Amino acid sequence: MYGQPLSDELTAHCMEAIPAGVTSVIEVAAASAALARRVKQANPQVRYTCVTADQAVYTEAQTVCDSVELTDLANLNGLFFLEHNTHQCWILGEALSQVADPWALLKNIAEHLPDNGSVVMCMPNAQHWSLQVKLAAGAFSYQDEGLLHRSRLRWFTRETLLELLDSTGFQLAHGHPHAPANPLSDTFLPLIGQIAKAAGLNVDMAIADARPTHYIIRAARKSAEAVADKPRPMLTTEQFIAQDRGTAQDGKVWAFPVCAFDHLLTGNDRAVFEAVRYRADIRKVVLTRGKAVDLPGENVDIIALASREGQEALIAAGYIFVKHSAAVNAPYPLDANRHRFINLWHGIPLKRIGITSLDNAPHRENLLREHARHHAVIASSRMDQLAMTAAFHPLPMDKIWITGLPRNDVVVCDEQRLPEDFTEQLVRLRAELQGRRLVMFAPTFRNGQAAAYYRFTPEQREQLVACLERHNAVMGIREHMADRAHSYSAALMAEEGPFTSLGREAYAEIEVLYREADVLITDYSSCFIDFMLTGRPEICFAFDRAQYAGQERGMFYNLEDVFPGPICEDFPTLLAALESTLSGEQTEHPLVYAHKRKMFFEHLDDGNTRRLVERLLAEAQP
Repeated sequence: MYGQPLSDELTAHCMEAIPAGVTSVIEVAAASAALARRVKQANPQVRYTCVTADQAVYTEAQTVCDSVELTDLANLNGLFFLEHNTHQCWILGEALSQVADPWALLKNIAEHLPDNGSVVMCMPNAQHWSLQVKLAAGAFSYQDEGLLHRSRLRWFTRETLLELLDSTGFQLAHGHPHAPANPLSDTFLPLIGQIAKAAGLNVDMAIADARPTHYIIRAARKSAEAVADKPRPMLTTEQFIAQDRGTAQDGKVWAFPVCAFDHLLTGNDRAVFEAVRYRADIRKVVLTRGKAVDLPGENVDIIALASREGQEALIAAGYIFVKHSAAVNAPYPLDANRHRFINLWHGIPLKRIGITSLDNAPHRENLLREHARHHAVIASSRMDQLAMTAAFHPLPMDKIWITGLPRNDVVVCDEQRLPEDFTEQLVRLRAELQGRRLVMFAPTFRNGQAAAYYRFTPEQREQLVACLERHNAVMGIREHMADRAHSYSAALMAEEGPFTSLGREAYAEIEVLYREADVLITDYSSCFIDFMLTGRPEICFAFDRAQYAGQERGMFYNLEDVFPGPICEDFPTLLAALESTLSGEQTEHPLVYAHKRKMFFEHLDDGNTRRLVERLLAEAQP
């Protein structure tokens, strides 16, 4: 039985998981040539070998790949692995679910993998809510497509996948849970939470683990030192809860889990870290995911979140800083009565968030439970405090601290005070601009991804090019961290022109970009509020305003009341506003601009981080 081809989305995720710079790839048990075609189109120099048992795939792959072999997955032997021991990346797709002994397959690869090698896999999740429903109905019948495809021989959950990697000599280097939207999930996920609660398990973790259909993973072979050290197995849920209850937490241990989306320590989290980076009396633990983090300092530990050491560091932490929620950023059953979760969030919201968001209505009970775990949430002004109190209900208002957002210090502080890597980003940006003015385009996230973003026509692109070149400007595109479609980059940067990417790989800190941008174009992103600190012009491109405000999220404020510039609902209006702004015309009266800024900022200095840290240190005193 042949495996089923991966969907376009899963193929794209696998493409993203392939490490940059590889020159040789082998795909085993290929069910189509789609991934091979993408890789070769993006980098024709990569030598791509395709191994498949499907004659149709074999024929198709011959038109794309450098080498194709017609071999069944079950027939791979020692000679096969020896012959392919130079490949830097092995792509397994769903192969580990289709072979009788996935442990043996991974061990064979590990023994023949180069030192810089890795494996990429796309594993179905046995814990997905739809499979739990089928089990409850006694309807676990194999099918011709979907999660219960007939090729499945082995099943894994997130936890047993990590155990599989660990036992075969691999360690997680990149992980992405693929959880496509499904209206039925809103019905069944709360029920799964009730089962977990009845069983004494962590409700949020049970729900989170039931969302993904697949886990896209890149794993690297453990170093010789790691193998020699024989890392301890991770704690099970029950063991974790018991150890958490039996450990004394320390208010001078501060944990900083990286972002669950881009795997970076940026924004408010990074600003707080910088404030205590060289304090010997505070142990700082940075908990990493799929990307390496280099942040030396005094009494700083950098540990993988998905490790026994990461679990124990969280258990010891008195303060844990998150930017989404505890369940997302620190996905372990931590007792909120023993740890102080400080939610720094990731901006001053214009769009409704949390319990107030229209599309969160089905998750109300989960959100109430999650919000109650917080020790404090950070706000920027009295108005922002009201919005955050509503969003984080049932947290009382006195738990919403008006210290100002730490990351905004980066926008207004003297350049000499910036951390070294921030300065490097600023220097890189200036070199990219070559004296041109920067128009920063930073749209927000939409649930519909590619289908929901504005589609610039070739004619509209040419009009933008003419406007930018007329004013010696370049448009920098900063797509949302959760956006995987990258529609705007694809549309505007397909050909040469005055466009550049402001992606997180090169510019991790958006606040650095604010310092240099002459104009901001956004839609409903709260970045427009932060940008008001610069006093520079802004343009709102609200092409889908009625749909977005009334159906997808809803808004805390009326746009006209808070946005400091023209609000454009079609392309001609946008183009006219950009032309006027770059020509130096005043699009918002200075007094009106100042009034709108005052609504959102209690403090205009660079002391937000200091205010927060001083409050935390005062609390932590014995």
